[in-house]
Amino acid sequence: MRYRIAASDIDDTLLRSDLTISQSTKDTILNFQARGGVFVLSTGRMYPSARALAGELGLKGYLVSYQGAVVSELATGRILVDETMEPGAAAALLRKLEESGGQLHIYDRERLYVRERTPETAQYERVCGVEAVELHERLADHVERTGKRLTKILAINTPEATGVWLRQMREDFGEEFYLCTSKPYFLEILKKGVSKAAGIECVAAEYGLTMTDVLAVGDSDNDIPMIRAAALGAAVANASPELKAAADLITLSNDEDAVALLLQLNMQDRL
Repeated sequence: MRYRIAASDIDDTLLRSDLTISQSTKDTILNFQARGGVFVLSTGRMYPSARALAGELGLKGYLVSYQGAVVSELATGRILVDETMEPGAAAALLRKLEESGGQLHIYDRERLYVRERTPETAQYERVCGVEAVELHERLADHVERTGKRLTKILAINTPEATGVWLRQMREDFGEEFYLCTSKPYFLEILKKGVSKAAGIECVAAEYGLTMTDVLAVGDSDNDIPMIRAAALGAAVANASPELKAAADLITLSNDEDAVALLLQLNMQDRL
């Protein structure tokens, strides 16, 4: 088994399009763990949502959530990394986004907050298994008033508007924040220096390993740092063109149990 650590994105990578994980994939993950492998979920999802899925899969070891802003130990709940944004800068960025329309979510480590619940919020809650807290005030005002340190900001809009936002926010706030897209309509904003690559590197260090021991797989642009940093970076067949260009190989789609295939090939020393 060449790669001791396998890091996988969740949505559109490990999860099928119907948001399920096949029994075959679950069994392969457990087999990989039983043979001494370390399977790590590396996701933009919030910590409680990712932690629940890790429990469902019977994972051991560590969890990388919020694009690497939070790294935790599954057995104990110990937090290894907890990166948050400076409130003044976060409020300024939120104010700019609120002027542009669209749906905004803000997060601390444990909770999701919205100004008002919308149909988009309800869909997000269903997919991620979380419940939003309604603030009934502008999000920028709330952060400024309370001094809340945010873990992540998520801006939801059309793919076209999201692309415009990404360019504008990088130009105006790129020195202070890490900005990426996780879906064509999701712009994610975190503290500068956060990435899935940094999160997985932290996990590897806990085992006395490095990124040379890591196989990583993902589907979207937020996975690019992890894919580039891993010894072997794989893109699922349904991945974005940008991620495919960064990957060492392109495998099956998320609906064809791509993660299970990669784990099996790794255990057979065929990667």
